[in-house]
Amino acid sequence: MSQYPTISDNKLQRNCSAKADRNADRHAPGWKRPSRARPELTFDPEHLQASFLITRHAMCAWVGVSIPTAELWARNGTGPRITRCLPDKTPYYRVSDIWAFLLKRDGAKR
Repeated sequence: MSQYPTISDNKLQRNCSAKADRNADRHAPGWKRPSRARPELTFDPEHLQASFLITRHAMCAWVGVSIPTAELWARNGTGPRITRCLPDKTPYYRVSDIWAFLLKRDGAKR
């Protein structure tokens, strides 16, 4: 008996084929890595009510930063205030908090 645990051929074959299936999409023609660059603004912030909640993606498009920058702000507590909604605790931003952040940020630049 071997001192090392053995894997049955059937189980090894299933693991290898599952890994090949996961990687198959990445090697398909036309596949692109998901972009983490600055998103495009697809709405007019002037027409949003102050109590509306928007996603991190929409906030990044409005403020003009990338998603990793917004994630860094959230960790450091330097960006707009985050409102988390239950049950999944997804981060949302209240429109009034974004306006306050922009006024504070632009006032500090001058």
